[in-house]
This record gives sequence, structure tokens and C-alpha cells, in this order.
Amino acid sequence: MNAVDWLITIYVLGFCAWWCVYYVAALRAVLAVPLFEDQDATDPSLWPKLSVIVPACNEAQTIEVASRTLLAQDYPQLEVIFVNDRSSDGTGEIIDALATTHTGVHALHVSELPEGWLGKVHALDQGMRIARGDWILFTDADVHFEAGTLRRAVGAALARNCDHLTLFPRVDTCSYWLDVVMAAFRTMFLLGMRVHRLDETGSDAVVGVGAFSLFKRSALERSPGLRWLRMEVVDDLGLGLLLKRAGAASCFALARFHLNVRWYESLGQMFAGLEKNAFGTAAHYRYGRMLMIVAYLWAFSLAPLVAIGAVHIPGLWIAGAAAYGTLVSTQLVAKHRVGVRVLPGLLIPVGQLIFSVMLFNAGLRCLRQGGIRWRGTIYPLAQLRAGQRVRL
Repeated sequence: MNAVDWLITIYVLGFCAWWCVYYVAALRAVLAVPLFEDQDATDPSLWPKLSVIVPACNEAQTIEVASRTLLAQDYPQLEVIFVNDRSSDGTGEIIDALATTHTGVHALHVSELPEGWLGKVHALDQGMRIARGDWILFTDADVHFEAGTLRRAVGAALARNCDHLTLFPRVDTCSYWLDVVMAAFRTMFLLGMRVHRLDETGSDAVVGVGAFSLFKRSALERSPGLRWLRMEVVDDLGLGLLLKRAGAASCFALARFHLNVRWYESLGQMFAGLEKNAFGTAAHYRYGRMLMIVAYLWAFSLAPLVAIGAVHIPGLWIAGAAAYGTLVSTQLVAKHRVGVRVLPGLLIPVGQLIFSVMLFNAGLRCLRQGGIRWRGTIYPLAQLRAGQRVRL
């Protein structure tokens, strides 16, 4: 073999071996991750008061339908606080109507954003100031709840002695390629957050999902509070980190039958949505790190394809086939255990490549704008770097 063939062989064998390690770890995570429908839940004689805080900025198209599923919950001591965060559509009018027609619903309107705060974190902080619950739930304005979800969630948290319970919803999509990217995202989330190790003694794993973060008020009161997260773009993970550092016991479960959300309507919307947090969370607002991650994702994702295509190098295709076989096995087990679709999962490498382009796009836009533009507000890069708490 010549020098080029040797380089190809070393590259393929190294990355195909890493494929096997990566997807075997993913397989173990899929088998170990708790399912919400299997969780034991207590049924206390006196339910703790629960405050649900829903921040909403220009959510008129989703909040009314989603809120019906929240307000139909049978939780006995329920307070719902909708926070209208400077919306320019009909969001404010909708939540005013909900507060008028439903007992225990409060409408809070935020008209100005203080310097040095991200809009959503500020809205959550304002909601906390009027919340009266012993337990708090942060959720989003487009999340749909099945009947009995809140009762079961609080009961499960009490049964597991959790201070902080995060549920990952079923993500509905209307695009095959969006399914492919979401399959890649789920895998990276399970492994990156190490959610299957969250309950282990001494584990430093943290988790957070904006769709459902339930926690004890007393746990938050032991922490520096939401002000610590005022410039953190991934506020859900930031909340998990904040509570973990305050000594809170965190739990996690997949809630495919009890919660559902449609995060994005299209791949284009996902590109726009990740402009807020992909660059900071993955690359720490560092352009050199961003380029390294993009290069790694391409080298990792293409390794089996290069192996199978290098027909002039004897036996190299075996490494590619073995690597891809671990991905196939993982997806078959995931379908059986958690009901994911297999075909999009088989194209996870393509989803990782698309994600790398999203990351590059987010970094490029941040460079051009000198920061992040989100919901009509520019957040300067220097402030974002100074306020970052979550670094994956």
C-alpha cells in the first residue's frame, strides 16, 4: 500500500472502532434509561401545591391549543402562571382570556427586558416571584399533556425522593429529514447528558429539558437562584446544573405517552432555532472549537462509508460493516423499547452532518452580528461568554 492508502486505513480503523464504542454505549443507554410509564408513583393523602410557569413570547399559534391540555389536568392543588414575554402577536390577549375563564390561572405581562438578562430566563424569574407552590414546573407554551400527567409526575418524584424530575417528551415531526436530525439529536442527548447515570451516587451528570422540568421550591432556594442563569442560552440544562450544585437529587425519564411537542415544523425552522444555543453550548462561543467539532463530526460520520468505498484496500469494508452494524442494532433495540422509527435512525450519520452545518451556521451568524439575535433582541457575544454556565 502507498502512503495515502495507509492514511485511509488508519483513519477508517480508528473511527470505525470509535463507532462501535459510541453505539454500544448508546445501546446501553437506551436499555438503561427510565420510562415514565413504568415509574412507581405515590398517591399522598395531601398533594403538595404545584405552580406551573409557562413563559411565552409570540406563541399565539400554539399556546391556546396546548394550554387546554395543561388546564385539563386533574392535579388537586394547581396554579398556572402564563408569562407573556414582550409578545407582539396575540399571546397576551390569549393568556388574559385564560386567566379570566379558569380558576387558578394567572397572566403576567413583561414589557421590558433588563440589561444582562435573556428573555426566557427573565420571564421564568418573574413567574417565580408570584408562584406559591411547594413544587414548581417549568414548561413551554407548545407542550401537550395527556390526562393525569401532573399527578403522575409529582407522585413519581415523591416515590423516587427526587428534588428535580426532568421528562423528555415525544417529539412529533412532519418531515422525514427532520426525523433524521432528531434521531441524531436524541442519541447525542442520551450520551452527552449521561441520563442513564443520573441516579448513581457521586455522578456529576446533569440534565434538563425545557418541555418539563419539575423541582422543589426548597431546592431552588438553596441555590443562587435564576439570576445565576440570566445569560445562559440553554436554561433547561442550566437549571439542572444549578440544582445539582445545590445538592438536589435529580431524576429523568422518557415520557413518550404523556407529553408531546412539535419543536420545529421544518428543517429550516430548526436551523433558525439552533442559532440561539448551538454555538454556545457545543463550541463555548469559540470559533476554533466550532471548527474542530465540525471537522470531527464529518470524520466520524463518513468513516464507514469511506471503509466500504475503499474497495482497493482488501478487507477494509469489514470495519465499515461492523461499525454500521452497531448503529443498526442500537436502532432496532430502541424501536422495541421506546418506539422510535428505525428508518430515520439508520441515517443518524447524515443527521450529524446536518447538525454540523447548523452549528457552523450559528457560529457564522454570531460572528456577523457580534452576538445572538433571538426574538428581536441582540445579546452581545461578550455578555454571553461571561454568563455561560453550561459547557458540554
